[in-house]
Amino acid sequence: AVTENPLDNEHSDINSDGLQLHLFAPMLGEARWLVVPDGRGGARVTARTPASEQLPLSVRTRVTADGWEADLILHVDSATRTRFRLDVLVNEIAPGRERRRGQLVLSGARGERAYLRGDRQPVASFLEFSAAHA
Repeated sequence: AVTENPLDNEHSDINSDGLQLHLFAPMLGEARWLVVPDGRGGARVTARTPASEQLPLSVRTRVTADGWEADLILHVDSATRTRFRLDVLVNEIAPGRERRRGQLVLSGARGERAYLRGDRQPVASFLEFSAAHA
């Protein structure tokens, strides 16, 4: 955990192993979180937009033989869950590096030659989902 990022103007957690969760729902707007595992089953979760602070996000992480895995549960109301757009980015850092070396992007990187972006993923690239009410 670092509190400063002297290498650029991004949040310091953007260069760590971690996840970026991006959600857009018409009744909510854009919600974005940075999630960095702490190696003890928890995570440091940073809300990156005001809408993110309105939605509870539960996170559990586990160390595995070859890295880590995470369960993220987003608690949303019926207006948010009907139709929404979502993207998930996985940031990877290698031992001995000060910055991430790459990202896996759920929505892909259509039309881009190199992809390494901060936490400002464009909503137009999010995948669209709809959910039926139970």
